[in-house]
Amino acid sequence: VVLFALDRSSKATLQAAWGETSKRYVALADNQEEASSSAAEKQSSEATAAASDVTWLVDAPLVDINHDGKQKEKNAKKQKGGGPGNKGGKRAQTTFVKLATLTNPGAASEAAHCPPLTLVVAKLHTGRTHQIRRHLLGGGTPIVGDGHYGRAKTNKRFKGVYGLDRMFLH
Repeated sequence: VVLFALDRSSKATLQAAWGETSKRYVALADNQEEASSSAAEKQSSEATAAASDVTWLVDAPLVDINHDGKQKEKNAKKQKGGGPGNKGGKRAQTTFVKLATLTNPGAASEAAHCPPLTLVVAKLHTGRTHQIRRHLLGGGTPIVGDGHYGRAKTNKRFKGVYGLDRMFLH
């Protein structure tokens, strides 16, 4: 629902009636475990706990990373690393709630065989560029269909089998 107030008194009335509001985003994350120990993928211990917890908070600075999840060299010195305890990058906090885990979606068709997926709701506490995408990547669960931070193999499979041609973040 989107409401606009035409004057200050209407705005105050609407705010009082609705109370505090917040945005929530739904994402489908690729849960495939990859044996990678890059700094960007291990941003914080909270991010790596995502696979087993129902609700978790990611409180990790955002650093510039490449498509492969590794910190960009040109910014590595300026941002003083990119792993746990990183003091570089911009502070960012996101709370995630796991709604469902899908194991072997599309198993009826070999072409549709996919890694386990997790449906999550994200609530931003800070508003950084690509924050949800980068925090999920940091926990090893990039968003399905994400051409920049996602896994190419999973994205290609979802495009071919289901016609998904955009990121599954709404």
